[in-house]
Parts: sequence; structure tokens; C-alpha cells
Amino acid sequence: MKNTSYYILFTLFTCIFCSFDVERIPVIYMIGDSTMADKPLSGGNPERGWGQMFSGFLTPDIHVDNRALNGRSTRSFRNEGHWELVRKKLRKGDYVFIQFGHNDQKADTARHSDAETDYKINLGKYI
Repeated sequence: MKNTSYYILFTLFTCIFCSFDVERIPVIYMIGDSTMADKPLSGGNPERGWGQMFSGFLTPDIHVDNRALNGRSTRSFRNEGHWELVRKKLRKGDYVFIQFGHNDQKADTARHSDAETDYKINLGKYI
């Protein structure tokens, strides 16, 4: 009987604890190309992607996870598996900032996306 009482109490407290809406810090995921990407700070490198500086304009209760990478396009970012890594981490209340463009116009097959067709389709797949 004593074990049953402990089990019931444990179950009751577990249900109460799990029913609370625990607020979590929203995450802004940034996916894109070099104009958004983090750049190395070593060696006096003056170059910065705008995404690298973005968190400085936000309050500490918002987390920025910049996944942008140099040379990526709407096609290559997804094909290389980078989008899947972000997609798996997304939770209710998170945001995704998307910025691709100038690498999609390049002629190589790994990155090229026609502006009137593939580019629009690729962006739609992220959305």
C-alpha cells in the first residue's frame, strides 16, 4: 500500500510539473551566404557579415544561431545538409532569417538556381 501511495504521488507531481508552460528563449536561426556569415576575428580581419553583428542589437533574452556560410546558395545550403541540421532544432517560437541570392546566379551546377524558376522553388522549400 505504501509503495502504491508513493507511485500515485510521483505520478501526480510529474503530471503537474509537465503541465507548466515553461518559457524558453526564442532562437533566431540565420541561414544564408557570406554577406550574413560569421567571419574570423583573428589576424585583424575587418570583414564581418551582417548576421555576425545582429545579436548586438537584440536583448539578451533572444538567442541568435548564425548558420550562414560563405559561398552557399539556396541549392547548396540544403544539398550539403545544413538546412536539415537547423530544421531538426526548430521549435515553436523560433524564427528563421533567410538570405540567399548572389551565389544562386553563379554558373556552377552545385549552386546555380535560375531566378525565375529554381530560386523561387528553393526558397519555398525553406518556408
